[in-house]
Amino acid sequence: MRQTADLNYAGAALSRLGILYRDLPCRNGELYFCTIPSNGITFDLQYSKDGTIRLWRFVGTTTISKAGVRCEYRKQNYPHAVIGIEVTDEGDISLFAEQKIDGDDPRSEARFLKMLHGYTELIDHSSIRNISL
Repeated sequence: MRQTADLNYAGAALSRLGILYRDLPCRNGELYFCTIPSNGITFDLQYSKDGTIRLWRFVGTTTISKAGVRCEYRKQNYPHAVIGIEVTDEGDISLFAEQKIDGDDPRSEARFLKMLHGYTELIDHSSIRNISL
């Protein structure tokens, strides 16, 4: 696997799904602030030069005493992808998905699109828009 992931298709994939975004180049990758225009739901996307893609959305708050709590799910046959909920140091509850994608893999764009589509479907589900612990 290359050290730097080639995710030049990230903006095109967001546009293809009708997602509005602003991108911010970072030292180790790119950060996207995204909005689904049909419902106003926002989320963030970060990809690192090592090929790690992370999607997240803050869905609630809790006490700071729960900071660091993390619940995640991984498929046994696909350990490179994870989805879960975590509490930040500030007490924000984050619903996240993370996956490492090899930029040299000819299926990388399709895998990214599948991840992005699945995540947007998940956060659009009304029962998880506001979570409290």
